[in-house]
Amino acid sequence: VQAQNALLLTLEEPPSFVLFFLLADDAGVLLETIRSRAPILRMQPVTEQDMEAYLKDPARDAATRRTVATLCTEAPAEFAAILRMANGRIGSALELLESARRAPLLEDRAKVSHICQLLGQRNHADALLGALLAFSTNREEVSGRLLLLESALRDLIALHYSERAALLFFTDREAALELCSLFTAPHLLDAAAATRRTLNALAANGNVRLLLVQLSGQL
Repeated sequence: VQAQNALLLTLEEPPSFVLFFLLADDAGVLLETIRSRAPILRMQPVTEQDMEAYLKDPARDAATRRTVATLCTEAPAEFAAILRMANGRIGSALELLESARRAPLLEDRAKVSHICQLLGQRNHADALLGALLAFSTNREEVSGRLLLLESALRDLIALHYSERAALLFFTDREAALELCSLFTAPHLLDAAAATRRTLNALAANGNVRLLLVQLSGQL
């Protein structure tokens, strides 16, 4: 509140060369005196269909059109992954058209998909432990990959209850449904809970390697 009040006068009479953009997940936390002085633009994530249409629009530059055409022809699954990884942001989708930017993210997705396959097959404890330990020893990288795993497990849980559920991780619905059939709902729910506990423990500065070993036993 104090910071908003301190900003108010500057917001009312900014220097001629300054524009303020106030970004908020919830405009309701801003003071009414702030909100009344700022036009509100409500933004929503762009759908994957709209994002695809934008990238394929003839108005795009030649390099973008060539890249999109090549991906759609030679690597349609990779193009679908780009739309999913962009998470509703056209700017991110444009960045991910660069192979150097999307390669590490695609690698993360591949590692998480492999772990899901191991979970579905059961009796692969050693392979599962090895796959988890191959994540990294960097806390931030491990957390990012576990968030992906959490999204993948969420998809499989949702598919257990509705084959038409919206998906956050998987881009191939039929493949996800086939994978889902290998699990019971309690198994998926327990795995998702164990992944969330590990993420919380990582955020609390727990030992990365030890937590991954523990997670392998809980999955």
